[in-house]
Amino acid sequence: MISIQRPLLKQEAVNFAVTINNANEPVPLNSQMQLTAMVDSFMICNPVANANSIFLGFNSNVTTGNGMEIVTGTSVNFFIQHDGRQLYEIQGLVADIAVALTCRQMQLDAIPFVCWDMSQVYIVATAATTIACIAFKAVYI
Repeated sequence: MISIQRPLLKQEAVNFAVTINNANEPVPLNSQMQLTAMVDSFMICNPVANANSIFLGFNSNVTTGNGMEIVTGTSVNFFIQHDGRQLYEIQGLVADIAVALTCRQMQLDAIPFVCWDMSQVYIVATAATTIACIAFKAVYI
């Protein structure tokens, strides 16, 4: 019987709260977590104790009229579907085989990794509000 043993990795995540101090003034979810933070999914919770909805958008022009509403007492998950592993781990081996067969150097593909820039995700509300967020980092890159 063949047994495959794979290393276990801990899913990294960061919990944080976001406060909207001024009504109708958008704030970024997390200005410190840009592309290099490699966030591939995040959740936003608008706690049931809050008095009003929040509105989410992907630029600083989000308003309560054009943002995606997240009502009180709900959580929303945003994730990027990577369609499984991107096979970086075998690309080098395949290139080595191709070099051996063809006697010429192979150009490796630089497949982009899509992730969220949390500094470009904004929320706004009609009154001062605090929400909870959790950002999950990609661990297999």
